[in-house]
Amino acid sequence: MQKALFYLFLLILTGCKWADPTLKTLKNCQKPTAITATPNAANPRQYTFVLTGTTTDLSFPVTWKQGTTTLGTSTTATFGYTFGADGNNIITAEMTTVCGEKVTLTINATIKTCTLPTDINITANALDFKNLLFTLVTDTPADVKVIIWKLRAGNNLLVEKSLSIAEPFIHTVPTGGDYIVTAEITTICNERKILSKDVTVKLCAVPTKIVNNSNTNNIYTYSLATTAPSDIRIVTWKVLNGSNTLAQEQLTGISPFIYTFTTTGNYTITADVETVCNEKITFSLNSNVQVQVVTEIWDRTFGGNDRDEPYAGIVPASGGGYLIGGFSKSNVSGDKSENGRGNEDFWVVKINSNGTKQWDKTYGGIGVDVMTSIVATSDGGFLLGGYSNSDASREKSENSYGSFDYWLVKIDANGQKQWDKTLGGGADDILTGLGLAPDGGFVLGGSSSSNSSGLKSENNRGISDYWAVKISATGQKQWDRTFGGTGSQSMTTLAIVSDGGILLGGWSTSNVSGDKSENSRGGWDYWIVKLSGNGQKQWDRTFGGGQDDILEVILPTTDNGFLLGGTSPSNNSGDKSEPNRGGADYWLVKINANGQKSVDKTFGGAGIDEMCSIIATSEGGFLLSGSSTSNSFGEKSENSRGSKDFWILKINSNFEKQWDKTFGGMGDDNRPKIIPTFEGGFILGGYSDSNTSGEKSESSRGSRDYWILKMK
Repeated sequence: MQKALFYLFLLILTGCKWADPTLKTLKNCQKPTAITATPNAANPRQYTFVLTGTTTDLSFPVTWKQGTTTLGTSTTATFGYTFGADGNNIITAEMTTVCGEKVTLTINATIKTCTLPTDINITANALDFKNLLFTLVTDTPADVKVIIWKLRAGNNLLVEKSLSIAEPFIHTVPTGGDYIVTAEITTICNERKILSKDVTVKLCAVPTKIVNNSNTNNIYTYSLATTAPSDIRIVTWKVLNGSNTLAQEQLTGISPFIYTFTTTGNYTITADVETVCNEKITFSLNSNVQVQVVTEIWDRTFGGNDRDEPYAGIVPASGGGYLIGGFSKSNVSGDKSENGRGNEDFWVVKINSNGTKQWDKTYGGIGVDVMTSIVATSDGGFLLGGYSNSDASREKSENSYGSFDYWLVKIDANGQKQWDKTLGGGADDILTGLGLAPDGGFVLGGSSSSNSSGLKSENNRGISDYWAVKISATGQKQWDRTFGGTGSQSMTTLAIVSDGGILLGGWSTSNVSGDKSENSRGGWDYWIVKLSGNGQKQWDRTFGGGQDDILEVILPTTDNGFLLGGTSPSNNSGDKSEPNRGGADYWLVKINANGQKSVDKTFGGAGIDEMCSIIATSEGGFLLSGSSTSNSFGEKSENSRGSKDFWILKINSNFEKQWDKTFGGMGDDNRPKIIPTFEGGFILGGYSDSNTSGEKSESSRGSRDYWILKMK
């Protein structure tokens, strides 16, 4: 009994059980205290669970459970298990010690499978091919914890950077060539992966030199010699004369640089080239420029012993050569083969391409007949137009309606009259323009002071107005229209428009009134009126400065706009953007198809410069012709030959002067009109009272003569 009480006391004192009931040996058992969970680096679903603390007193096996599901047992403190799905899992380890005590431990295992990037994406900067952006191709960027980027050229490590997925890896390589980029990736699942990719950086082929491709009419074209045109991004071209920069233009790619020289001399052309690889290089070329101005081929004088003026100008003939038209007061003398019919008559001279006269014809009545316009017709003949106060007599078959009337004479290719027609009202009607209508008829234009009377269907708006008349191919009137304000209007020119309409032009003193929608800018202003094909007004526009501005010519342009040319004494005011050079200057106004002004230009010397006509040139520029009293000054490069000279001015498509030329004798050489020739040159025709002198090779026949020059 005493021995039993002793062992009971000892049990209470130690808190132990009998470890070995058989041997009845007393033992103190230790237990594990926790579980650790470690995912496999290669497979985040595969976990290793380890009991921590003392495990020697365990009575194995240990049972591992997820909830109530037994995952397995282990005979050691370590248990491995691969989960089938992501999620949060409570893992339980149930065990018993050798002392017979049951122990349960738990741990929360969060299972996540990270998506690894699959590739490296490389983007070159569009402005610099050597500047590279590297990114990873991945569907789940958030799974990437860190990336160690490395860029090598062969075995040479150029750069190493540790970045997050949100930080792009950008690097500019020193030159073009082959590189290797690697990305050492660590995910938030602690997975690791290495991606690598070859990188080829474009090597741009730089140009080798500047080449002068062509030189036509002082227009020089330059380009770069290169085997890889697409490698050139931007070229800044410059034209230098010594230290002076004459022109600078930035072009994209290999677009040719085109420049028009106006003066002979030595120039330097430079090209600052920037490639798509961001390489920069400058080339230069010395260019010895010989400016070519027009060369006179021949000049011819035609006239009688009195006054002969080719006011109507020159037109090409269908069979070759040209027809010159105007008026004459001469009887048979000089080059005139027929006597005058009255005071002044229509006079035409047919010449061949060498300027040799083939025939001449006189048409008129007993009064004053002044020819102002001429058009070639589709049958090879011509329609002559002007004004007349003659009644029916000689070539005039109808009486006058008033003082002066429009008078038309239709002739065949040999100058034989086919019909004539008189159109007018009770006062003065002065024809100044003819146009060939799309239907084969004709549009007549001029100025009228007549009210409704004769063949004029509308009253005047002011002192004088524009009067447009449409006739058939046989001269039958189809309609007429009157346009004007309360002041004076004088129509000087017309143009047939590509849309089938008509543009009338001249000058006006009127403010807003009648058909005029804008106030006058000064004394006289350019006034244009756009009509439909049946004569209905569509719009009108006024252009002018503070003085008298006289429109003489309208030239349709290839962009469906128009060039308006004439004479202006105005300084910069109103629509005129430049000050005058002298007493009066050439004034050019560019408008679009709706009559909106885009640019205006003034050209002149210190005297009186009056523009008469304009033609377009093959390279997109224009030739302006007129007369000048100026010596060398402003845009005029040569002194006057006499009291007044022919003056032509060449401008480019930007309306910049390229060159100018003066032609004349020691007298009065005036009102030249210009047309292109069949051979690519041009012909000037005006009147002259000069004898042999200057550019004039023949003496005058009378007081004034037709003077014709052919140039190339």
